[in-house]
Amino acid sequence: MASYEVDITSKDFSPSRDLSVTNLSVGHGQKLTLDDLYEDGTVDQVYQAKARILNNSIQEIGMGKYQIYLFCCAGFGWFAVWPLITGLILTPVINEFKFDGPFLSLAANIGLFVGAVIWSFGCDIWGRRWSFNLTLLIAGVFGLAAGGSQNFVTLASLIATLGVGVGGNLPVDSAVFLDLVPGTHQYLLTVMSVWWCLGQLVVSLLAWPLIANFSCASSTNCTRSENMGWRYLLFILGALTLLLWGIRFFVFKLFESPRFLVGIGKDAEAVEVIRMLAEYNSKTSNLTVDQLKAWFFNVSLDLSMGFLPFLLESRGNAYGDGSLYITYRNTFILSVIGVPGAFLAGWAVELPYIGRKGTLAISSGLTGAFLFATTTARSSNALLGWNCGYTFFSNIMYGVLYAISPEVFPAKDRGTGNGLVFSATRVFSILAPIIALYANLETATPVYISGALIILAGQLSRLWADHRGFGAWSFLTAAFFVEAIVWGFPTSFGVFLDAYLNDTKYASQPKASSLLPLIGPVSTGIIYCSGPFITPVITRYPYHKRTSMYVGTILCWTSLFAASYTTQVIKLVALQGALYAIGGSLLYIPCISYLSEWFHHKRGFANGVVFAGTAVGGILLPLILPPSISSYGPPKTLRILSIAIALLIVPLLPLIKGRLPESRIRAMGPTPRGRGNAEWTKSISFWILVLANTFQGFGYFVPIVWLPTFASDLNLNSSTSSIALALLNCGSVIGRLATGYLSDKINPWFLGLSILASTSAATFILWGVLSYDLAGLLSFSLAYGILASGWTSTWNGFTKPLSPNDPNLSTTLFGVLLFSRGIGNIFSTPISSALTSLHSNSTTSSFTHTSNHLGFDVGGGKFEKMIVDTT
Repeated sequence: MASYEVDITSKDFSPSRDLSVTNLSVGHGQKLTLDDLYEDGTVDQVYQAKARILNNSIQEIGMGKYQIYLFCCAGFGWFAVWPLITGLILTPVINEFKFDGPFLSLAANIGLFVGAVIWSFGCDIWGRRWSFNLTLLIAGVFGLAAGGSQNFVTLASLIATLGVGVGGNLPVDSAVFLDLVPGTHQYLLTVMSVWWCLGQLVVSLLAWPLIANFSCASSTNCTRSENMGWRYLLFILGALTLLLWGIRFFVFKLFESPRFLVGIGKDAEAVEVIRMLAEYNSKTSNLTVDQLKAWFFNVSLDLSMGFLPFLLESRGNAYGDGSLYITYRNTFILSVIGVPGAFLAGWAVELPYIGRKGTLAISSGLTGAFLFATTTARSSNALLGWNCGYTFFSNIMYGVLYAISPEVFPAKDRGTGNGLVFSATRVFSILAPIIALYANLETATPVYISGALIILAGQLSRLWADHRGFGAWSFLTAAFFVEAIVWGFPTSFGVFLDAYLNDTKYASQPKASSLLPLIGPVSTGIIYCSGPFITPVITRYPYHKRTSMYVGTILCWTSLFAASYTTQVIKLVALQGALYAIGGSLLYIPCISYLSEWFHHKRGFANGVVFAGTAVGGILLPLILPPSISSYGPPKTLRILSIAIALLIVPLLPLIKGRLPESRIRAMGPTPRGRGNAEWTKSISFWILVLANTFQGFGYFVPIVWLPTFASDLNLNSSTSSIALALLNCGSVIGRLATGYLSDKINPWFLGLSILASTSAATFILWGVLSYDLAGLLSFSLAYGILASGWTSTWNGFTKPLSPNDPNLSTTLFGVLLFSRGIGNIFSTPISSALTSLHSNSTTSSFTHTSNHLGFDVGGGKFEKMIVDTT
């Protein structure tokens, strides 16, 4: 990270010729050092130099009345809390229109996603002013119109359209404010979240009397005239939004961002904006176009809010106090609790040794902890108490998060960067109601998953200090999703396996019981084993990496789509197993090869983040697939899944690229006829690692494949078995992140041996002895996920000493480890299937299986030898 110094020895502003140091006046005889997130060369040097000149000019002008007015007007977009409105009106709207609640949230989030994409990317193309003014206008007009909806389709359409406007508010408003505020006052962007808290407070205060007093008591004979409360709320909020837009448009004049203007080559207009800004604040600026040009010539030589009222009401009903009055009273109380969190966040981010990263990590950890604690509530007041803690710390978390997002992107790309961040948010917002359509919201499972993901997100902030560039962050995000998609499907194949084995048109075919379990392991095995065949090609011809990824994406879609049209087991093995794996290999291995270019000091933790994608995919798919298979059958579910995979992967591919030029990578690669660096082949310790890696692969995949079948023999339904698999993957997220972090800190051999020993003990005791009921099975699932899944995150600790500065050698070693793990993976299922089959022909056993007093006894003891073999 570069710094530049502010020297207050002269009243006049004069830029230094050194890119890393600039002088400006903020007080006589004082010096001020400002941090620049981007090291020289990270972004275009011409733009970086001009941006520093503008930063100094804005700092010289200082914090004045224009910035105060801008803080208020930009805050209007945060104040109009339309994303929360679907949760507030959900109960009365369901009573009147009779529909599945998550569909309304789905419509809203689709609109928010479209708005985030259009306005965020657009403000880097046509400027900030149009986006700043139109977003609030669209929200107000269509929000007002939504109050007059006669049916659900009309309401959902209008909510989605207003979402297009609202979706651009937060990213655009934060970019506008940051572009015109002095560097010493950027912490105010964190404090700006107080507008969200105030808006939430106001709308909750309005919803409390309106919905409680003007709503149907139930869905029986609920007419429009008896259910006007939610309409009044929309009318008032729509009118208020239009009033705020009027103040923005007619009263306050927004200056175009000078950083945006220099980014598109309009230096003169940028200087004029600085002059007008200084004049508005009763200051003067000596910045000229010639100074910007001088720089040019010198240089030429980075699930819970939408359903909160519904969850409060449903939990309140369980406690006997779920009236609309109590529900919206509690919502109002939670809104009040959130207000001081915004101010605390603004104070905490400026504290030494804590800063933005520490505040984000601490607040998200506490947010997740309080969310977990809500599951212990046995009364409405206890639930309210835990939710107060959750709301307080979540407002701190969001305040820091939405401040960091625009700060880490160069000003000329700030809209685009914000668009990527908020678009990712909206993608998961779209997925949340889809999951809610199939999941049971009255159970604690969604709360556990949400809490785990929030804590995970906070820990990701640890990477921020290591690599802050947009390229590193966008690559890590895209690689995480590719990992989740490519590996998530085969590792969740147990759900499909259970469906196939219970469907006679599959199970009645010859050798179906032996062939069907092969599909998942064949898929993962081929991906693992393809490393030594693909890595030599992509290291010698790096310009083919991107072509390989596009071809792989097409094959992934084609294999699943074609598999949906066959019921022959052997064709399923070929398509769903082998062809999918070939496509996944061509996509995944080039993708992961870029990681060592972007991360060095915290490469182990970065590996853990990417590998955690497999677990996240394994969490979501077991929750989504069983209801879909039950409703539509395996063929149609495969068809839907193939289309979803294509739609998710294609937008990510442009973000997956290397940091180093391809010509340099090729020069570092293997020379013709194998005359490259082969010292690693002489390392005895590396080959011991390969052998251990192979044996670990023999055992690791057995529980993942057989867990649903084991649960079925415990007489548990498919939803319960899916929860066990999801819990295993939740543990995997924790295990891979923790192990990745530890691999950067401690000896990899000590770490690896500890993982192997503890995994063996957990398998024998928790699976073999204690998994005779649901509690034991869930305990084993969580422990196994935490312990066993961390093994792959140790790879970096073993290989880093062999390839400290050579990304190609790092890719080669990674390919060898993938291959050896794949060997174990491929043979693990045939061996485990044979072990279960041996039971039916065996007359002797280590245990008597007259009743299920041990995990070994489940299924009449057919899993005993498999559990022992896995141990």
